[in-house]
Amino acid sequence: MPTYAATPCWQWPSKSPIPSATTGSNPKIDEALKRIEKNTYGICELTVKPIPKARLEAIPWARFTVQAQAQLEREGALRQRRLGSLGTVDSLAMPEPEE
Repeated sequence: MPTYAATPCWQWPSKSPIPSATTGSNPKIDEALKRIEKNTYGICELTVKPIPKARLEAIPWARFTVQAQAQLEREGALRQRRLGSLGTVDSLAMPEPEE
């Protein structure tokens, strides 16, 4: 696989393995771009308060403040895939390798 670290993105080949934010390859980024166009980017969709810059730098597609997202997760409105608590992976029924 070619290395693109030193090559400006506009010079990458069209079949680049690095997905573009404008090609529909990531719906979260596409939605963030739509919010930019509507001048609602960086505004929490639940509280209508500004999302802190540090959060947007870490998660550019963030739709909620940390507090609002935590509230929605507690209420079950947002479902996040997460690993179980420590040690639960070992308790899964995994067949032992044969010797």
